[in-house]
Amino acid sequence: MHHRLLHFIGRDPGIAVNELLDKLGVSKQAVHGPLKALVEAGLVDTAPDVEDRRVKCLTLTEAGAQLETALSSPQFAMLDEVFAQCGPQAVQGWEAVMKAMAKRVG
Repeated sequence: MHHRLLHFIGRDPGIAVNELLDKLGVSKQAVHGPLKALVEAGLVDTAPDVEDRRVKCLTLTEAGAQLETALSSPQFAMLDEVFAQCGPQAVQGWEAVMKAMAKRVG
């Protein structure tokens, strides 16, 4: 869950907690502990939304962005390698499957 939080916050800086919950398809309870740990570790910053101060927005700190990159880079490199081996038709099939799954979750 920690890596998922870093990934989604890093790709959508300033994301509201409720938006993040929707994207992940999880409950507030499922995210509370890991998010609190990331904030306490200095990897995620929280700030009230400019328009609605009741809404908490999330961004990665510099340390959080570095950690997210360190965690994700090997995965992206492996995907690039596998995609190159499998060819464009396989990549298109994989993308279609992932998009269909995202529609079901989101």
